Amino acid sequence: MATQKQAWALYRRFFPESRFADVVVKAEADDKTNHNEPLLNDSNHSHSASRLSELANQFAESVPADEFSTAELQGYLLMCKMKPVEAVSGIAEWIEQERAEKREREEREEKRKEKLRESRLKAKTAMVAELVGPLQRHTASGDTSSSSSTLSGPSSNPVHDPVTPQTTHLVNAQLENQPGAVKSLKINGVNTLDS
Repeated sequence: MATQKQAWALYRRFFPESRFADVVVKAEADDKTNHNEPLLNDSNHSHSASRLSELANQFAESVPADEFSTAELQGYLLMCKMKPVEAVSGIAEWIEQERAEKREREEREEKRKEKLRESRLKAKTAMVAELVGPLQRHTASGDTSSSSSTLSGPSSNPVHDPVTPQTTHLVNAQLENQPGAVKSLKINGVNTLDS
């Protein structure tokens, strides 16, 4: 963002004394003619040079520091390309217009972000409902045996309950009490009934 010093330098670059000293004299002469004031002497070149410095100072003081980029200020000065006096007199109006447009852009951007947040929330809610719905139905009906296969979907690799020492002990006890039962149970490739 441009500082006031940069704004001053930018104005002076756009309106150098070598090209615009006479333009300032003429603009002020026209202004004074309209107001019935005495005209400046065209030969007073030093006055017009100092007047350009004054205009540059007024321009820089009118521009709030660190609010507008040098590119934005250049765009404004390009609209006043051959009018150094009008560039100073119109800067305040331009600043207000830019601020209003910036607020509108920020409001539009905030609304866009809010809509995006809402649509993402709806998508997440739908995804959670899709995953949790079948589980709730099975839990409510008391059918917990198929809940793991429901969660895993139609794949050939259903999700199994984790094996704990207690479940291994239970399985061992049940197998020992059943005549003709398989006396070797492998869980994750490990024999659990070996003594």
